[in-house]
Amino acid sequence: MKMLFIWISFTAIALSFPGSFSGMYFEEGATITGKYLTQKEDESRDNGIGLGVSYLIPQKANNDLDRPILLSNGTVEINSLYTRVESDDEGLHMDLLSAGVNCYMQNNIKFGFQYETLVNFGGDLLDQANDDGMDLDVKSTSSILSVGYYDNQSLPVLVFLDYLSVTYDFSTTISVNGTSLMSAEDTGGTNLIRLGMGYKKNNLIIQPTFTLNEDSEKRFAINLIYKL
Repeated sequence: MKMLFIWISFTAIALSFPGSFSGMYFEEGATITGKYLTQKEDESRDNGIGLGVSYLIPQKANNDLDRPILLSNGTVEINSLYTRVESDDEGLHMDLLSAGVNCYMQNNIKFGFQYETLVNFGGDLLDQANDDGMDLDVKSTSSILSVGYYDNQSLPVLVFLDYLSVTYDFSTTISVNGTSLMSAEDTGGTNLIRLGMGYKKNNLIIQPTFTLNEDSEKRFAINLIYKL
């Protein structure tokens, strides 16, 4: 069971799955985001797909100097994302849901908050444990705070750089016939750097991103964003 614990904690916690970036390209309305990601760790590779929706709310200009507001003429984005991740190591897989809000300022600074939770997991190791009469219960949640800058003027494509701070709570329990044999909990955090660029053609955005964590583990993703 050790391999299962390591994979779950790594995939669901150490490198979380932020949502959409629609507000860098559009000012209002709804968008759909499709995501493909891949990540190599030692001898195994994790691949995932995601589907998300966002709604963009433009903020009115504020000309009252006595009552300044942070997002005058900016954009607020509310988003949600479903992600399914599969590993070529023992056929492990998991499903995650996240929801969050991003804020885009007129000076091209953006910041956001995302909350993510594990909703399902499985694989050959889990099936084997169930066949042996064991039940495995895993709970995982993470919170992602991000701040970044994007430039849509200097180059033919939009480029952006983000810093993300991730905090997580993880717990697992192994039981047999309703009797708990082992339980463990972990709380911690990690920091990520994300670099990306986006090409816009009418209402379609093609956006590759590259994410690096504190242990120099890398993830590559391609996002497709379409404005409805």
